[in-house]
Amino acid sequence: MSWPHYNEPDDQDPDYQDPEQARSQSGRIKNGEVRNPKGRPTGRRNRASIIRKVALQKHPVMEKGRRRKRTAVEIIILLVRSRAAKGDNAAMKLFDGLQLRFSARETIPPHAVAIFPEKLTIEEFEAKFAHMRSRDDNP
Repeated sequence: MSWPHYNEPDDQDPDYQDPEQARSQSGRIKNGEVRNPKGRPTGRRNRASIIRKVALQKHPVMEKGRRRKRTAVEIIILLVRSRAAKGDNAAMKLFDGLQLRFSARETIPPHAVAIFPEKLTIEEFEAKFAHMRSRDDNP
């Protein structure tokens, strides 16, 4: 065989089976067959749900002499804010980033204002706003 054809199947080989055909035949799951027996058990949580549960779990804290329950995320944000207020540069940077990312977005002011005057006839409108016409618009 020449170099470009070295991967082609040998049609003379009686034991040769096309890989695509073999994959499609063996790729079907039979009744009762388990493909990943050591995989994650049913009902086991993934990392994201575990982290979410821990982050939203409430813990008792003392604030201004009062006992209060706060989530772990709230406690962390309050600690970062407190350290930023005391002058910790890393905490300031982190807190500013959190504010930019999660604060409520301000509405963008309108770029134009539509003014709807009272109902006027064409003659009344021209008389009222004649002073606004430029000199080039005069007929």
